[in-house]
Amino acid sequence: MKASIFALALAGVASAHSTVYSISVNGKSQGLGNVQGGYIDSPPNNDPIKDVTSKAMECNVANIKASKSVAVNGGDKIAVEWHHNNADASDDIIDPSHKGPITVYMSKAGSSMSWTKIAEDGYDGKSWAVEKLIKGSYTGKPGQHEFTLPNVAPGEYIIRPEIIALHEGDRIGGAQFYQECIHIKVGGSGTTALPAGVAIPGYLSAQDPGVHFNLYGSYSSYPMPGPKLWNGAGAAAPAKPAPAAPTTTKAAAPAPTKVVAPTTTKAATPAKTTLATIAKPAPTAGGAGAQKYGQCGGNGFTGPKTCASGCKCVKQNDWYSQCLLQGVEVSGEVTVGMLMTLITSSNIGTHLRSPGLQDRHELHKQWEEQLTAIVEELHVHDIVWGDVHLMNVVVDEAMKAWAIEFVDGEKRETIEGDWQGITRLFQEWLPATMRRRQCQ
Repeated sequence: MKASIFALALAGVASAHSTVYSISVNGKSQGLGNVQGGYIDSPPNNDPIKDVTSKAMECNVANIKASKSVAVNGGDKIAVEWHHNNADASDDIIDPSHKGPITVYMSKAGSSMSWTKIAEDGYDGKSWAVEKLIKGSYTGKPGQHEFTLPNVAPGEYIIRPEIIALHEGDRIGGAQFYQECIHIKVGGSGTTALPAGVAIPGYLSAQDPGVHFNLYGSYSSYPMPGPKLWNGAGAAAPAKPAPAAPTTTKAAAPAPTKVVAPTTTKAATPAKTTLATIAKPAPTAGGAGAQKYGQCGGNGFTGPKTCASGCKCVKQNDWYSQCLLQGVEVSGEVTVGMLMTLITSSNIGTHLRSPGLQDRHELHKQWEEQLTAIVEELHVHDIVWGDVHLMNVVVDEAMKAWAIEFVDGEKRETIEGDWQGITRLFQEWLPATMRRRQCQ
């Protein structure tokens, strides 16, 4: 492929990912926890983690650190509230295609955590946990997943809820993990010690049957990934009323989380952008600035405000700026349909015409193979995406018409009827493969 094809359009709509906004204790909301001064270690956006070996698997990408703990007691009913864009009643929680299990892990707070699984729900033969979450089956409120806190001894703890979205789990590395760490302070008279747990990352692998799982195949059960569920080692104490708002107890900080490259928070109406390639800056000697993906600014930040050679300090929000590769600039206005400039330079048309194409799933696999080749070619040419938010890719009508041209009459109905599925491929798979290259 020639460099001239790399000026493509990227505008659009946000993918329906999800993140934890708050918790309720015995039915009482504890207020937003994913804010500065809150009780949740919150990432900069709602994007998933896909590399199960990443340190970000523990508490997600570092951004806002919790500064409070929520006061609870053993036996309390804890409802974790997930949302897509906001905590409004109209929020769609998470895309219905993101079927999968929900689990909750717990650890003593401190510099080194050991995670014990205290709650799980997978597939019951009819519904997935994520489907129940969307419907509000756990508490009557959509987005809430509820579990009972074990009757553990008093102290500072962290609970870690997790959703595994399996809509791309048919290929190794395709499952999407959504997780955050919520700080709680357990009171009461419990005496049970939390048993030794597992390390995260390390609690599962990309090859585990509950992670590498074909959601589109035939199945009647689902193997829950990770360690076995702890039974709580005894009866829980009676539930006690929770305070209307979180306490101001200082939360014990978890182990430092390695920062991976986050993307910018999605706006309600994203601005159109153009990707323009520029020459990589020549390496310079030394430099005491922050390293790639390191923090370089934000309210209250006292560390280095410059970046290592080849990186630039990019503001993510008022509280966090990060060192990212200085390899692209974004300007102008374009349309997403120009994605076909990339794809028409490959032989994807031949794949779409192939007689073996039977259904949407196979179509996605064929597109994925071609997009993989495109991504590899981009990396060879040192082309990176920088500030362009690939989660906002949308396939416009021009792109749709172009793809249908390659499909015979027999298959045309399938493609048109499931165009949302093809759009989702661009929204979720492609951005997950586009990694910012390391600072030089």
